[in-house]
Amino acid sequence: MKIHIDVSVILKSNGKPDIRKSLDMYNNCEQYVVLHSVMLKNIYYAAIKSKLTGRVYGYVAKTIEYDKNGYKLAFAGQFECSNPEDTKCPESILGLLTPTDNIMSNYWRGRCREYHAGLAFKRLPMGTKISWTIPCDFLHSRRGDKLEMVKARAGKVNKWIVKHPPGGAFPPEYIHPTDYVIIQDWSEPVYKYQVNVVDDEEIPEF
Repeated sequence: MKIHIDVSVILKSNGKPDIRKSLDMYNNCEQYVVLHSVMLKNIYYAAIKSKLTGRVYGYVAKTIEYDKNGYKLAFAGQFECSNPEDTKCPESILGLLTPTDNIMSNYWRGRCREYHAGLAFKRLPMGTKISWTIPCDFLHSRRGDKLEMVKARAGKVNKWIVKHPPGGAFPPEYIHPTDYVIIQDWSEPVYKYQVNVVDDEEIPEF
């Protein structure tokens, strides 16, 4: 990770520093050009293209702004091949990156995609039906078994109620966001598995 200090800052019309544009300006240099960038709080994500090879890489920087006789910026940046710890890179940037055989780059991209898959899973509406592939041996189930489940309220929390084989429930954090598929059609009405769930005591646990 390379640390940069006393970086010049571009100001917005209201006089406040524009950190994203400032880093874009800094990274647009003889070797690279920024194709797209996003700020998430103090983290800067960018798709940066090499002018020499034409390949596009992911880039992450942690930023600190400070006042030193006028706004200045310090940041610690690294390319994806260093496997940055920040993994909330927007999909709009991930989609611009050149396919690579670099192990660490692919690992970081995979972690970012798992983060987005987790967000999508949490946002699934009530009544969503899924088929979940068990990732390991677990009580009455074996690795690779598939459970058909529906998202429902269990008291004050959300749970995934098992429809087939019948019985049991899982909290959302048990289900890996890449181990399921959404079921479009179900032979039995979903409401049967929602209205009868009042609290945790009424759900048979494994």
